[in-house]
Amino acid sequence: MHWLLPGVAAAASAAFAAAVLRQYAARRRRRFEGNLLIALGVLLAAGGGVFAFLASSDKLAVGLALGASVMYLGFRRASAPVRPPVPSGP
Repeated sequence: MHWLLPGVAAAASAAFAAAVLRQYAARRRRRFEGNLLIALGVLLAAGGGVFAFLASSDKLAVGLALGASVMYLGFRRASAPVRPPVPSGP
């Protein structure tokens, strides 16, 4: 059953990448940048999970904390309200 998990993770990553690219194509720059940060945070957290297999739990905690921090920054960036453009001139 453990052989199924990498396939599920790859499918979820592909779906997320498709959503990010669709937002980029729709010119939603702030949301696109936020989602890229979220994706980077997920990769950092997953990379930290590698240390669990190497029996290095202190590095696991650092990887998870760093990943969660980057994901939070991405969430803040993607969900920030967009200010309407200010008309210039009379």
